[in-house]
Amino acid sequence: MRRRKKTVGRPKQEPPNQTRATQRVPRQTVKKKRVQKARVVRARAPPISIRSPTGKEKVCVGVVDTMFSRGDMGTLAKAVLLKSHRPVKIVRRTVPGIKDLPVAAKKLIDEEQCEIVITLGMVGRQPIDKTCAHEAVQGIQWAQLLTNTPILDVMVHEDEAHGDDEKLAAIMADRVIKHARNALDLLFDPKSLVRRAGTGQRQGGTNEREFKLPQKTLDNKGI
Repeated sequence: MRRRKKTVGRPKQEPPNQTRATQRVPRQTVKKKRVQKARVVRARAPPISIRSPTGKEKVCVGVVDTMFSRGDMGTLAKAVLLKSHRPVKIVRRTVPGIKDLPVAAKKLIDEEQCEIVITLGMVGRQPIDKTCAHEAVQGIQWAQLLTNTPILDVMVHEDEAHGDDEKLAAIMADRVIKHARNALDLLFDPKSLVRRAGTGQRQGGTNEREFKLPQKTLDNKGI
């Protein structure tokens, strides 16, 4: 009788011990982990620095005042600009009188790249002082046109106060503060000027009374 051969089967391989290092993680969970990690990185990104409307870190604002003025208008304007905490770089120049303001303002625009300039001057009581003021204003207008840059002309006439020095100081301070704020609004918030259009705003005193214009329809013949 033939003996049956014993077939030796392959030994059963026991599954390896799955440790935490060898465990396979489904793809979906891997993606979720990557997304969560990316979100954490984005959350830790440094904040963007505040920039000016032109994209620069700071906007150059020029301030030009005169030695003839009876009050330190330049220091007051500079204090208002700094107190606003706007990203501004202030460049100040002082000239002898108001007729020297136009070229000083133009040099700040051309050489210092100022995007707006505030000129501060006081006009005396004599007729010759009025003539000098007229020439100075014309020069400032030309400087604006040649550089295509706004120059806020802040003039205080000595005879506005009628001999009252305290009143003259109050007019001077009010006009300087309000025009310095106007310069900031022109640079950073021009829409605020539109909201104040036609409201009787006055620099150097109380505002004028506001009234509403009549709303009439236009026809072919006009109003």
